[in-house]
Amino acid sequence: MADDIIDLLDKLDIPKITMLGHSMGGKVVMAAASKFPDRVDGVISVDSAPVDYNQKPASHVSFINKVVSELNGYEVVGKDKRDLISEMHTKFNSQAVAQMMISNMAFDDDRKSTGWTVNMPTLLSSTHDIYDYVKIGEYTGPFKAINAGKDMIYL
Repeated sequence: MADDIIDLLDKLDIPKITMLGHSMGGKVVMAAASKFPDRVDGVISVDSAPVDYNQKPASHVSFINKVVSELNGYEVVGKDKRDLISEMHTKFNSQAVAQMMISNMAFDDDRKSTGWTVNMPTLLSSTHDIYDYVKIGEYTGPFKAINAGKDMIYL
């Protein structure tokens, strides 16, 4: 994905940018900045840090694995938004997780789900890689980490 950002910049003839990414997008912009520091003049990462989340406490990893397991094959198309929120809240015992899942779905005018807005099969099959962070270079320019939760590591 970091390479994709640079490929797009090349196609648009944009020499340098400030990048903002949230969650997994935060990891992507940090990777792009590390790999292509000459193309980046600033990075803002929201709810993500350049760390290997596989090294987090077992309870964190087991909860994420539960979410992934529960969502694997979970059909959302045609379900009412209110029902989906209720189901997700029950499944994960967390209103925050339910809201995060709903934010990744599209709905029609009748509030029926038309499906995921993210590539759910790839996310589900790549969970371990998404948690990982491998240093691929060094970016020493301006960087800001923004935290919406209590577990963020500030840099």
